[in-house]
Amino acid sequence: MKKIKFASLSLLSVLAVAWVACDNSTPKKVTTPTETAAPAVETLDSTLVEATATRQITDGDLEPLTKTQKKLLRNYIFARHGYKFVDRDMKDYFSRFDWYKPEHTQAEARAEFNEVEKYNFQFILSKE
Repeated sequence: MKKIKFASLSLLSVLAVAWVACDNSTPKKVTTPTETAAPAVETLDSTLVEATATRQITDGDLEPLTKTQKKLLRNYIFARHGYKFVDRDMKDYFSRFDWYKPEHTQAEARAEFNEVEKYNFQFILSKE
C-alpha cells in the first residue's frame, strides 16, 4: 500500500510541475541582450529640459545622464518646435505629451531654434 501512496504522490508532483510550466495566464516578455530600454522609461529633470532653451548646457549637466537621456534631452529641442519625428521611439515618447504638436520638417523646426538651442543641440550631440 505504501508503494501506491508514493506513486500517487509522485504523479501529483509531476502533474503540479507540468501545470506550472504550462501556465500561460500571464505572458512574460523575454528580452535579449541586444534590446535597449525604450525612451518612455527614461526620465529627465524638467528644469534641465527647460534650460535647453534658456542657457548653455554644461558638462556637469550631462555627466549624470545616460546616453538615452542625452538623446531625449537633445530631441526635446526639436519637439518644442513641432518636429515630426521619423524615429519611432522619439515619436512614441513625445506623442504622450499634450504640448507636442508634430507639424514641421526637421529644417522647419531647426529654423525656429534660438541661439541657445542651436548651441545646446550641437553640444549635447557631441557628448552622446
